[in-house]
Amino acid sequence: MPHDLIAVVPTFRPTNSAFANVRALAAHCEVLISDDASPCTSDEVLAALSRLPNVHVIRHAHNRGIARGLNDGVSHAHERGAAWLLTLDQDTRIPADYISKIHGTNVVSGSEMVEQVAGFKPGDKISVNYIRHGKEYSTQ
Repeated sequence: MPHDLIAVVPTFRPTNSAFANVRALAAHCEVLISDDASPCTSDEVLAALSRLPNVHVIRHAHNRGIARGLNDGVSHAHERGAAWLLTLDQDTRIPADYISKIHGTNVVSGSEMVEQVAGFKPGDKISVNYIRHGKEYSTQ
């Protein structure tokens, strides 16, 4: 499990599906949940999240928006000495091999990446596949 990667998941009224998403993510990296003043109806889900291994939960008393949750993640990653911060929302489901695929990948500029991908030249069109809210999309 990469110790230099922390995921932050800002939440507001998280559901059981958020619990399942975070549990799957926590099997691969440390996760910080930053809850933005969810009402007491979310107490059960947030308590269950806090009991998961590798998961830390911060509950805020006042709603300040997603930026505060992301900033909590930046601060937590900095305090833990993590080199990378993965930002997700509570509805994001990632493939089981996502962390292992992205972790260890070299970060390069867009033009460098185009040159490194076999068969592509600057100006060529490429497609990007991604998953959002459990549905697969493509930029084709």
